[in-house]
Order: sequence, then structure tokens, then C-alpha cells
Amino acid sequence: MRRHGRIGGSWHAGEVLVCVPILAGLLALGGGHHTAPGSPGETLAAASSAPMLGALTTVSCTSARRCLAVGYRDNGSGITPLAEIWDGTTWALMATPIPKGAASGSLSGLSCSGPNACLAVGSDASKAQQKSGDTSPLAETWNGKAWKIRIAVLPKHATSGSLLGTSCTAKTCVAVGYSGRFAYDGKALAEMWNGNTWKVTTIPKPKGAVADTLYGVSCHPAHDCLAVGYWATEDEYRVATGAPLAEVWHGGASWKITPVPPSDSLLSGVSCTSAKACMAVGDNGLGTGGFYTESEQWNGTRWRSVPIATRLDSSSLGGVSCHSADACLTVGSYDTNDAEAAYVTLAEAWNGQKRKWTILPSRNPASAASSFLEGVSCWSADGCVAVGRDASTSQVDGGTSVPLAERWNGTRWSIMAAAPAATHVRLASSPSTTWTASDASASSTLTATFAEDGQAGHLEVTWETTARTLS
Repeated sequence: MRRHGRIGGSWHAGEVLVCVPILAGLLALGGGHHTAPGSPGETLAAASSAPMLGALTTVSCTSARRCLAVGYRDNGSGITPLAEIWDGTTWALMATPIPKGAASGSLSGLSCSGPNACLAVGSDASKAQQKSGDTSPLAETWNGKAWKIRIAVLPKHATSGSLLGTSCTAKTCVAVGYSGRFAYDGKALAEMWNGNTWKVTTIPKPKGAVADTLYGVSCHPAHDCLAVGYWATEDEYRVATGAPLAEVWHGGASWKITPVPPSDSLLSGVSCTSAKACMAVGDNGLGTGGFYTESEQWNGTRWRSVPIATRLDSSSLGGVSCHSADACLTVGSYDTNDAEAAYVTLAEAWNGQKRKWTILPSRNPASAASSFLEGVSCWSADGCVAVGRDASTSQVDGGTSVPLAERWNGTRWSIMAAAPAATHVRLASSPSTTWTASDASASSTLTATFAEDGQAGHLEVTWETTARTLS
């Protein structure tokens, strides 16, 4: 499902980052429960009953009590980056900045090497880029307190591009995507983050390819990475046909193509537990008008096609997570051919001992016309979280959607309560920021100033309080 993406408008704030309806809930102090920060970095939230529009595209979990998920938020006039955090009990919205001058942005890849060490990637666009169709690669790091922009780079002579997936080890991260205006006619892109700077690596192009894109990547501590996607060629009638693409990296300056069994397919996700044990998933049928799920297994030397449990109409797998070489879980969606619910969620588990995929019946909210799962992360064989979206229409694209998250406990799936569509203000640490809190019976005063420059919103908050809680 990663081939579908949208870019629109966005908000950006300075020291105080805002990621939901700004002033209405913030200043309505009598309308909810508000906790006065005792130190910089805490969160102020005002509850709202309005649903949050958007989608979660991927998730990364380091334990049952720590997952981060990213995607995009639809504010009605455009798209902004979305990030949420799971603490084992509830999801909460996180403040996500956007580069100066950007009018829109979204996040499509995420990897956490620890509970407080994550990298998210995607794309953003200025107003001029929105008109031309260009985008810039977007990257942000999470240190346990705040997200920070890490300006990604493009290859020489490239003016547009996007990052679609990433994978991090303790010391480095690799992000993949494409350079060009669109994934279907772009050039594969891979770059490495060392904690300070980005460096573009060399990607070989398959012979005869007119376009190639990398959608997913998986790395392990031995500095070996495997990236997957697709490449396209044209026949004498200029009709494009596709084939799966996989490339391996061993820490040097360039990647090496690893031939995948021929098929008209796209690989959208990959998960490796070692250099000799990787599982890739996607869909087959790029040029046929219909598509069906596909999986490929890498043993360090060659690829081997692995039959998926059932051939379902218009089915696609977007993400995969392997806890071990013999235990993987993949998610996606398929068409039920039912006009009332055209697409529903799909989940399958891999048993390496039996060399078999098995469908795990997943959940679909009754209120949704269609539901899609696009990313999954497992911290154990019986602990996984999958994310995606519920759509208001039965089509793959179009209409509105809301974020969806489901949890697997080894026996069944359950839908997780969504993060509240609340006003959240993340107060970043600043030498000029001071807070006091003592007498809970005293009054408190909140002063907020909001200024809009046409592309970004800047919110300055002054909180004078001697009360820990306001109500």
C-alpha cells in the first residue's frame, strides 16, 4: 500500500510545537483537564471529540510498552506529518516539526534502535513545489524528548525526491526511496545517516530499467542491509512492465543487485534477522490491472519465492516484521468484492519450521467503508502492533481516512483506541523557559500568542502559575 501517498499543507512552530487545532482548545481551560508543566518538555492537552483525519503508515516497537508510529494528518487544506507514541496503555500525539519554508509534509518510514532513538523519513514540499509536483526528502530524529529535523540530501543534479523507508542500528541508519517527481519514473535512492550528516550511496540500476524505486530496507548490527522495491522497463510500444528489485549493502560506498525470481511484482517491505535470513513482501501484477500478495525469502545467497496462504482478489502486503528467522508477521489489505466494504485488513503469520503462511483474522471497524494495514512491528512472537487507516469510501484512494492501530497478542487481534484528537503542545527545553509549581489552591494564568506567516504557525506561550492542575 506504500505506493499511495499525498502531500498538502502543514503547521510548524518554534520552541512550542503544535500538532492539532491550535488555539480553540488551548484557551478553553474550562473545557477539559490540563496539567501545568513542572518542567520543560511536558505536554498540555485539551480533549476534543472531533475525529482526527489522516493515516499511520508505519510503526516501530522496542517493547510492549514503547511503540512509535508515523504517517500524515489531513487538516482539511493539506497534509502534515503525524507521529504518535504508545506507552503500553494509550496512544498520544507527538509534536512533529516541518522544515522552514515547507507548506506540507508526510512521514512514511520509521525505525527505532532504542526507546529514545528513532528516525522517521518521508517528504515535504514548499508552495512552489506543490505547483511543480516536486518534493524534498524529509528526515526527523527522536531523542526521547522531541523530534528534530535532519536535513536529508539528494544526489547531484536531482531536484526532487522522497524517502520511503528506513532502518537503524545502534550507530547508523539507512534510508531509501527515489529521486525524481514520482516513484514510478524515479531513480532509486539510498543514503546513510551517521548521527551527524547524510551521505548518498551509489545504487546500481538493472539493465534496461527506465525507472526504479526502493520502498523498504532492513539492517542489522553487522552493517549489512537489504533494500527492496521494483524496477520498470518499456516494450516497443512504450508500455511499462515491472519486476521486483532487491539490493544488498555491506557498509561500503555502493550497493549490489541480488536477482529476485522473475515476476511482474513490487516488493514494499522487508525484515531481516541476520544477513542470511530476510523476508520480503509485496504484490504481484503491476501490469495486469489486478494484484495479489507475494513473498520472497533471502538466505544470504539467493531469493526463493514463498507461497502466500491464499490468493485473494486485489490483495497487497505493505509491511513485514520478523522476530526470528522462523517467525514473521505481515499485514496489508484485500478486496472483498463487497460494495459496502471493498477493502478489509489482512494479516498473515510465517512459520519457518512448517514453511507456511497462515492467515490471522484481523479486525475491521464497523464504521469504516474500507480498512487498510500498512505497517507492522513485533517485539516478540506473540506481541505485535500494526497500523494503517480506515477510509470513508470503498476505494483505495479518495475520501477521508482516520488512523488505525491493531495489536496482536499471539491469539487474536484487537483494535487499539486511537490517540485523542486533542490540542497537544509539546514544550521543548529552552534556557529562556522557566516554570514554577507549588500551591495547588492558587490561581494560574496562561497567555498565548499566535502568528501566521502564510506558511507556518508560531505559537509563543507564557505560563505563570503556582498551581499544579487546572480544571
